[in-house]
Amino acid sequence: MKTLFFVLVFSLSTIGFAQTHQNGLIIPQDFNLDSFNSYCCVFAPKDGFSIYDAPNGNKIGSVVQKEKGEHALNDMFAIKLSNGNNPIYKNFNKGLSEVGYDLFAMSFLKAKNGFVKVFDKKSTYWLKVSEIEEAGYKATNWQDFLVAQSGKLLGYYANKPGLNLRAEPLKSSKVLKTLRGDLFEIRLQKEAQGNWNKVRVIKYQEHPCKGNLTKEENIEYILEGWIKTIDDTGTPNIWYYARGC
Repeated sequence: MKTLFFVLVFSLSTIGFAQTHQNGLIIPQDFNLDSFNSYCCVFAPKDGFSIYDAPNGNKIGSVVQKEKGEHALNDMFAIKLSNGNNPIYKNFNKGLSEVGYDLFAMSFLKAKNGFVKVFDKKSTYWLKVSEIEEAGYKATNWQDFLVAQSGKLLGYYANKPGLNLRAEPLKSSKVLKTLRGDLFEIRLQKEAQGNWNKVRVIKYQEHPCKGNLTKEENIEYILEGWIKTIDDTGTPNIWYYARGC
């Protein structure tokens, strides 16, 4: 099986940027975890994406796939900055999110004027959304991605130190339960308000991947309410077992 990693080719140096609330992933338009069981490793078209230094800015390079026999996460893509006639290479261990078993997607950190910022918060690398779509991909925000995958996974779980299940989609609303650990399985519903989602929570006695209890015996109780699925920085408050049991 071939392993793919990213090589970025640039002609300009990078600059910093302000924090944003518009985070997400770049995935195929027909993304379905069930369709990629034999695929490895990073989603990107063979011809790559053009890189810009700002929304509607200058084209400064491209991100393309490169074949490699073995890989580690911090070596799945590298940046090549031109410095006169002497290219400068450096490895990158940021900018990828594991969305399935050995399946990684590029993360974006901001959306502006039809462009999305990718890879590193300390740099300024932008992809054009229309070009992403022309290549058969899409830039989807975390909330839409998580809702679309709900029901296709074991379930979602609250990030540490825990997540409050509330009666209404308000921070001031009554706390029904504080969800901690992977015995509280969170199932997102399509109903949403802002960064909040209505959810169904199943409390198990032991994790479904372990033990000998039947499904009915294992369920301790079920609750419904609202969680703040996405925090104020645009990052998910929940996680899932990308590699299954």
